[in-house]
Amino acid sequence: MKDILLDTSFTHLRVAVAEDGRILASYDQEAYMRQSEDMIPTLDRLLKETKTERSDIGSVIVSRGPGSYTGVRIAMTGGKVMALALGVPLYLVSSLKIMKDGKRKTAIMMDARAKRSYFAVYEGGEALVEDTIVGNDEVLAYLKANPECLIAGETAYLGIEPTAKGNVFLNMLEAKDGEPVDTLKAAPAYLRGPLR
Repeated sequence: MKDILLDTSFTHLRVAVAEDGRILASYDQEAYMRQSEDMIPTLDRLLKETKTERSDIGSVIVSRGPGSYTGVRIAMTGGKVMALALGVPLYLVSSLKIMKDGKRKTAIMMDARAKRSYFAVYEGGEALVEDTIVGNDEVLAYLKANPECLIAGETAYLGIEPTAKGNVFLNMLEAKDGEPVDTLKAAPAYLRGPLR
C-alpha cells in the first residue's frame, strides 16, 4: 500500500507518494500563499506519475504544525478529507520534527513573528526540546551553548544558514511508527506564546 505525505506548514508545499518506506515521487518547493491552489494539482500529478489508484492508498501522513495558521490548516484539511473519503488511517507529525537530520542532534526553527521562533531539538526520534515557541534571543543562546547541534528549518530570519541535510519525506514516514489519529478529531498544533 502507498502513503500520501502532505506538508504546508510554512512557506513550502511538500507532497509525496511513498511505498514500503521509499519515496516514489515528491514535490518540495517554495509556494507561499499558493499552497491551497497548488496542493491538489500537485498531488494529482504525482499520483498519475506513480500510477497510483485510490485503492492503492493505505495511509495519509500530514504535518500538524506548528507553522503558519492558514498553512497548517491546508494540509490538515486535505489530509483529513482524503483519509475519510478513502477509509484509511491518518497520521500526524510535527512540522519541526520532519526537518531533523536523521539520527543526529538537530535544532529546528521557524519564524513565529514578533521576535519569536517555533523551536525544537530532535535527536533521532526523540525530542530533546519539545516543540515550543520562544524568543529569538533564546534560540540564539541555545545554539551558542550547543555548538554540536545541526541547524534546520527556515532560518534566514535569524541570519543563520541551515547545516542539516535531513530528508523531510523519510522523516514524515516515521509517523507510521506510532498510532494513527482519530481523523474526525485531528487538529493542528498551534503553539501560543507571549508577545515579546
